[in-house]
Amino acid sequence: MKFLHPLPLILLVKLAIFSVIDGITVRVSNLTIGQQVSNVSISSNSEDIYRIVYNSSNTTLNVFASTDATVDLPLLIVIRQEKGLISLQLPNKETGRTVQNVSRILCPAYVSRDSFGLSTLYIDLYTSSVANISYFLKVSYFSSFILTENKKITTVVSPFAPVFFKYDMKTESSLVKFTSTDRICTTVSVQRMMCPVFDLKHTIDFAGQYQTMTSLAAISVDNPNLIYKSMYVVVSVHPTDRECCDSPNCTQGSGHRIKNVTIELKPGYNHMNVNLSYAITLSVFLAIYVVICPFLCFVEPYCEKNLKSLIDEYKLNQTTFTVSSAVTPTSNNRIYDFSDQILQVKIEKLNEAKKITKLNLKSNEKLLAIQTTQANTSQSYASHFRKNPNMIKKQTSRVENQNSINSETTPSTQNGTDSDYLHDDNLNTTSSNLTYTPTINVENNHLVNEDHSFSSSEYDKIENAEAYKQVVRNKPNLKVHDLARKQPKLLDRKIMNYPRLIIAIATFYVLPVVQLVLLHQTQLTKSGNEDSCFFNFLCMVKSGPFAAFNNIFSNVGYILLGIMFIIVVKKRSYSYTYMRKKYPYIMSTHGVPQHFGLFYTMGIGLVMEGILSAAYHVCPSFNNFQFDTSFMYITGVVSTIKLYQCRHPDIHPSSQKVFLFLALCILLNVVGVFYGKVNAWFVIGYTIGHVVFFFILSIVIYYMKQPKLGMSTFKTMAQKFKEEKNLSQPVHIDRLIMLIIANVFNIGVAIYANLVPMQFSSYLIFVLLGNFNMYFLMYLINKVIKRERFHVITILNLVITTLAWIAAMYFYNIEIKQWEKKPAESRESNKACILLNVYDHHDAWHFLSALSMFMTFVVILTLDDGIISKKRNEISVF
Repeated sequence: MKFLHPLPLILLVKLAIFSVIDGITVRVSNLTIGQQVSNVSISSNSEDIYRIVYNSSNTTLNVFASTDATVDLPLLIVIRQEKGLISLQLPNKETGRTVQNVSRILCPAYVSRDSFGLSTLYIDLYTSSVANISYFLKVSYFSSFILTENKKITTVVSPFAPVFFKYDMKTESSLVKFTSTDRICTTVSVQRMMCPVFDLKHTIDFAGQYQTMTSLAAISVDNPNLIYKSMYVVVSVHPTDRECCDSPNCTQGSGHRIKNVTIELKPGYNHMNVNLSYAITLSVFLAIYVVICPFLCFVEPYCEKNLKSLIDEYKLNQTTFTVSSAVTPTSNNRIYDFSDQILQVKIEKLNEAKKITKLNLKSNEKLLAIQTTQANTSQSYASHFRKNPNMIKKQTSRVENQNSINSETTPSTQNGTDSDYLHDDNLNTTSSNLTYTPTINVENNHLVNEDHSFSSSEYDKIENAEAYKQVVRNKPNLKVHDLARKQPKLLDRKIMNYPRLIIAIATFYVLPVVQLVLLHQTQLTKSGNEDSCFFNFLCMVKSGPFAAFNNIFSNVGYILLGIMFIIVVKKRSYSYTYMRKKYPYIMSTHGVPQHFGLFYTMGIGLVMEGILSAAYHVCPSFNNFQFDTSFMYITGVVSTIKLYQCRHPDIHPSSQKVFLFLALCILLNVVGVFYGKVNAWFVIGYTIGHVVFFFILSIVIYYMKQPKLGMSTFKTMAQKFKEEKNLSQPVHIDRLIMLIIANVFNIGVAIYANLVPMQFSSYLIFVLLGNFNMYFLMYLINKVIKRERFHVITILNLVITTLAWIAAMYFYNIEIKQWEKKPAESRESNKACILLNVYDHHDAWHFLSALSMFMTFVVILTLDDGIISKKRNEISVF
């Protein structure tokens, strides 16, 4: 026998020696490509070696073998190439059942060719079975081994027959798409062209990028500067479907797990086109800045042109206004104005009804401190006037003149607009005539303090304020004038705590979030496990370290429009403050009071929503979804509070309580991520808590924060019910109807969340944003019912907002991934890019929702611009 290579000769010599010692017969045969070896018997006394010489250019071989051996005494197969080998065992139990056949594709990189371009392959077969077993063997060329762009290849894969293909990379980016009608769990992979090829279920995750698949998968391959010339595409079927899906639609591990897979190689994205798409995106938002920002900043309602008629009337009657305002000596230190005689009588009666019999030592100390301060102030004034006796005469004549004017004007100010004006706290800054000075007793040559803002009655200031609130807020026909009694500057200081707190919270919240998602991205890059992040793999544009930078960049709208909203609010705040200083009477008696702290908070929340949404899309997953929703909660709650504050200027929760409530929501969200689906007690607990909390909140809203939300809420409510003469005819019927509708909505949401499985994050968003939308709709309906005028800009903004939300919700309802399911099931919803060949449906949702939220904020900002010239005692509360 003549051999072409010396290695087989040496091997046969050794085997011949072993055959003599152990009695093993070695049979060496030549085999051609496509030739079948069937019904050949082999036992422990024999070993078969097959030698195949073939042309290996641009192709590879597929080896198929089957046997009737048993698991205890299997058939062992060793396939030897020039640079490596593969070992197989039949039968195989890796699939969960006994498999008597196997098929493997040989790695071309193990091949070396002679001068004729030929390669040699050896297949050794051996068994430990004493009894004869039979086997079948066939070696054939693997057809369609080379993938080409835009050409589909369909292949058959099974757990015992993995396949892989080769493709030459001609561009810096390419997309390998896998489709199948069989929902059998499979792993697909793209690996560098090297041997061994990791094509088995337990080895496929050793190299390259890989992901599980049921009916759809896609791997985006980025090859900058064409570092790798060729790649391998590998497909391997799992023994069971446990790793791919939880639903009953998946097939079970038993039965024939044979899968037909279609592979398509597509050209990927072009970096120049991607950069152009990003530039177009920024240009669109720049155009929005150029068109909308100047329009909202310079078309101001609070200007002398829009208030010309009121200003002319004010200038004509400036003396009357000044004298009338002098009737009410309201101090800067006072929180409320009790000058209205009718209200004062009610307050005094309410205070007399109270049993104030127990005054503790602390109260006495306060009174003593006030009296001491009063005496010290009187002495300082007296010493000052002793040194300047001429000023005593001037002050005496001034007080006498004011008293004579007051006696003449008091009757006329008990009704009409002047009577309404007396209730405002900001009138002490109307003119220099409103400077309050103590009355001087000339006869005793010392100063007597008759300033109402600094007297012994100041001790009862808080008590009178509470009594005042109970009298005013229970009026049947409540007006904005009744709820705008607090000092504007005092309210501004309190409300400005909101933007300060949200900046602090955002700083400490965002930094660890960014650190965490970047860690996830690093792990994804190193491991190649694309099941760890839920991307839309059919529209994924890599940039730098980020796997899907297009999904990150699409959040730029939130940031840019949030900043623009802050600019618009700042411009409006400047105009309003200027007009309030120049025309304090008009601005304090007309229109809805404006406080801009919550608007700043809404703008900052929109910016942070963009940042955190971008952080979430670095690696979208079940655990990271809470980052995308955190500032949605904040924005929804703050927007609701701002809308409520428009008609209830004096009633608003403190910023600390609001953010404490939001922190509780985020904590429940974190717990709900892990226990929201599996723990029934958690679901029942948050459902009951939601309904009970909103019911208590409804009580507080109905009674205008009287009682305050606390432990005594139910006790005070029961007392009010006892005092109510006719419960069938409530005082505030319109307010009661609104709250009943709101409670029915929240109870319905709670029931729906228990009947239909819903993620806790989605449940919270639905509750918070749902209540905002419902209250916003009721606000608009009430404005229509009360026949309040809408500004043309508000109507235009409202139309644009509605259209933007409709378009945004259309794209939002198109699912392109579902992180609630397994990664393989999520990929079934993946869709191709629809915008500039870079952005998908969810990116369109980002753009449109950012515009929608911005326009919603603008609508709230301009909602009451049509009634800026309307008197506050004519503006209804709802």
